[in-house]
Amino acid sequence: MASKNENRNQHYVPKCYLRNFSDGDKFIATFLHSKDRFIKEAGLDSVAFKEYLYGKDLVIENILKKLEGDWAEAFKAIIADKDVSNDEMEKNNFSDNVIYSVSKCKNFAHI
Repeated sequence: MASKNENRNQHYVPKCYLRNFSDGDKFIATFLHSKDRFIKEAGLDSVAFKEYLYGKDLVIENILKKLEGDWAEAFKAIIADKDVSNDEMEKNNFSDNVIYSVSKCKNFAHI
């Protein structure tokens, strides 16, 4: 089990989503608005996070980690151009992620 310190950078954009835009699951291009600077290869661990966003007790963070595994599978299926219209589990996982993402944008737009 990871220590609390290892989980202090809690992502408001799930890493399972970011990986789909990365180069080899390690780096992603990003723009830092606060510094007016473009970074061609930012590590996935260093973008779209806030320290202890969900709290230091890690309860919410651990729940989200489990959900992100399910969401990652739904993303893989959709990216592979698989018809998920008849797969209730994948449709639900994708829908859950959309709802989560929209709520994060609305509630954490100031981040």
